Amino acid sequence: MNHLIEIRTNILYNKRKDKKGNDVFNKFHELIFLVTKPKYTKTTDGAILRESKIKKFKFSVSDANYDIMLRHLKALKNIEDEDMV
Repeated sequence: MNHLIEIRTNILYNKRKDKKGNDVFNKFHELIFLVTKPKYTKTTDGAILRESKIKKFKFSVSDANYDIMLRHLKALKNIEDEDMV
């Protein structure tokens, strides 16, 4: 099973023009989730070794969607077994 070991972020900006031709910058958060993933190797004498490999998952969210994501995560944290679909 994968285990979350760290969350990192980068701030990104998207530049666009408004109706008047002025530059408008939209802020995005690049979220980077570092997780450990098991990796198994077999030695020459037949022993199986378990190692951990780190994998990176990245995605971007806007300020508005960041708040929505946090509300969803809080709701999932407190969900009861019978409420799961």
